[in-house]
Amino acid sequence: MIEECALCLQVKELKVSHLMPKGLYKKLRKSDCSGQIILSQSHNRTSAFTDMQVTDNFLCGECEQKFSRNGENLVVRDCYNSKTEVFPLRSNFDESKVIAQHFDKQLLDNVEANIDQGAYLYFAASIVWRASAWKRKENSNQNSLGPVYQEQIRKYLNNESTFPENAYLIVYVDTDLQPFPMISFPVSSKRVGYHQHIFYIPGVRFLLLVGHDIGELKEYFNDRKSKVAFLKYSYQQHPDCSFVANSLSTDFKPNSRLKDEIRKNV
Repeated sequence: MIEECALCLQVKELKVSHLMPKGLYKKLRKSDCSGQIILSQSHNRTSAFTDMQVTDNFLCGECEQKFSRNGENLVVRDCYNSKTEVFPLRSNFDESKVIAQHFDKQLLDNVEANIDQGAYLYFAASIVWRASAWKRKENSNQNSLGPVYQEQIRKYLNNESTFPENAYLIVYVDTDLQPFPMISFPVSSKRVGYHQHIFYIPGVRFLLLVGHDIGELKEYFNDRKSKVAFLKYSYQQHPDCSFVANSLSTDFKPNSRLKDEIRKNV
C-alpha cells in the first residue's frame, strides 16, 4: 500500500505495523499449554482466546526500523518473560540505591543501575503516540494526546525535535514473585494540570504525564535534569490490579470457549 507514513509524513510503501510490538506477545506465552493469550477489547466489551494482534498499514519500513532501533528492541528484551521467568530490567535494579520510599513503592537511582533512559522514553512515547495517531478506533486511543502534543511527540520520534518540555515518564517495575504477564493498550485520563497515559507490558507499567502542572513531581525531574523516573512496586497491591480483575469479570463478555474454561476452573 502506497500512502503517507504517519511518522515521517512521506508517501511510501507502508508496512503492516503493530500497535503493540510483536515481540511482546511471545513474552506472554508459558511453556505449558496454559499459556494461551486472552484478548479483552474495550470497544466491544468482549474477551476471547486468540492469537490476534492489532495491526494496520501505518508506518514505512524505515520508520518501523527507527522504532525498533531506538527503544523497542531493548525494552522488549528486558521486560518479564513468562516462559523463562527471567526479568532483566528488574535484575538491573537489584543493587540500585533507593532514593525514596512510600509504602511498597521505591524510587530508584536509574543512573546507578546503568539503565538506558533514552530507550525507555522513546519506547513509551512511541506507544502512546501510536495509539493516539492510529487510523482505526478499535483498540486504539485515538487523539488522546491532542493535536499539539501529538505533533510534538511525532517530531521527537522522527528526530526533528527534542522531547516535549511538559512531558515526563514514570516506569514501574513489578516486584511480585511472579509478575502478571499482561499487555494493555494505552488509556488516558485528565487530571488537574495534566493528562496521564498508562499502558502495560509484561512486568512493567508505563505512566506518561503530559501537561504544564504535574505537581511536586516536576521538582524531582528538574532537580535530576531527567525526564524519566523508575519505581519498584507490587502490581498485586496496586489499585490497577483489583480494577482490572473487577472490570474483566463484570464488564467484558467472554466468548463461548473462554466461558467454558472459566466454568471448569472457577
